[in-house]
Amino acid sequence: MSIQFHSSVLFTADIKRLSAFYIEVLGQEVQHDFGACLIFQCGLSLWQPSNELTIAAKLGYCCHPSGNKNLELCFETEAFASDVERIKASGATLLHDVVEEPWGQQAVRFFDPDGNLVELGESIPTFVRRHHAAGLLPEAVAEKTGVPLEAVLQHIAHAIDSDKRIKEDHI
Repeated sequence: MSIQFHSSVLFTADIKRLSAFYIEVLGQEVQHDFGACLIFQCGLSLWQPSNELTIAAKLGYCCHPSGNKNLELCFETEAFASDVERIKASGATLLHDVVEEPWGQQAVRFFDPDGNLVELGESIPTFVRRHHAAGLLPEAVAEKTGVPLEAVLQHIAHAIDSDKRIKEDHI
């Protein structure tokens, strides 16, 4: 089949405000800027449609004021604590503060300036390494997180190799 997923698009009534949030607070990089449409390198797009476009006419609005209530945008990071602080400092409204999900990932959920639900969570390698550093054996990490044991071992080995290179660089 030749149909391929391209991107998710958030409609907005204020592209400058919403793009500033995604660029300044969430650190997203712009791939294309078409004025009323902005495409980030991650594949997310922002669009400020005008009233005369077919989509606005068929929906009856350009941007619903309540945001997207059945959608969550998920971002992951290796620098979870500092990124959470930046989100809080931005004044974003939190749905909830940092929690540890049943699978062991730390996450925070908040709303962007248009009311869209956004999640920031630890990347899989980050939370796998955190649990291992806290004393869990690789098998226990795999059981808790649902990450296959082979992947857990790879994430741990990568962290050990990175730590070793850092130490060697400082000798």
